[in-house]
Amino acid sequence: MKSSERREAILDHVRRRGVGIVETLAKEFGVSTQTVRRDVAELCDAELLVRHHGGVGLPSSVINTDYALRKISHLEEKEAIGRAVADYLPDNSSVFMTIGTTMEMVARKLVDREGLRVITNNLHAATVLHTRPNIDTLVAGGSIRHHNGGIVGTAALEFVEQFRVDFAVVSVGAIDSDGTLLDYDYNETMVAQTMMRNARHVIVAADHTKFGRTASVKIGSMSDVTAVFTDRMPPPAMQKVLANCSVEIMTTDSA
Repeated sequence: MKSSERREAILDHVRRRGVGIVETLAKEFGVSTQTVRRDVAELCDAELLVRHHGGVGLPSSVINTDYALRKISHLEEKEAIGRAVADYLPDNSSVFMTIGTTMEMVARKLVDREGLRVITNNLHAATVLHTRPNIDTLVAGGSIRHHNGGIVGTAALEFVEQFRVDFAVVSVGAIDSDGTLLDYDYNETMVAQTMMRNARHVIVAADHTKFGRTASVKIGSMSDVTAVFTDRMPPPAMQKVLANCSVEIMTTDSA
């Protein structure tokens, strides 16, 4: 078994059982405990697993990584994804943008586009875009989250409901193995759901660490999505899910 296949199998083991013990994994895959520890270290570095006393488990499904840490995590990958999304969106189109660090990068890559109308509840993205005369930036009203600059609440939902746009560009906290799109905060996902419902095409922007992660709040499913932009091809099982949902996979790993 190749190391990449073994790491995927370790992930599958932890997803099924909720926990992984190094000695048990070593016996299951017929390798040394040192090999398993190296595999586990790589999976933890990729934020797909977390260490705890006695073994490893899945990241929390209710608490996301701190926003400041996420902003600098996988920065090159997010920059490439942001550039690819910006290149994909045509001039003179209307776009929803959700909350998220990847969305900030998309905003930075959109600044030279022409004739866009961007509707967002992402205060950081709006700060990037609002000075550009070539982009009409509309910001939802509501309560501003201090930890991530997201705008949520009834006023934000009512504002978004007034529009029917060409594209919704959506960031997610996790993508489950069956293609369910997940996040951590109920109020934030409500706005994202409203954007998806009022867009002709839904674009998911997510780096590779989001595949197979867990979170507790459902945003939607891949059947709602037109295209996924990511930095590398998803695992084979996820590729099958995306193909069954007729979702286009756009990767930046060769860019």
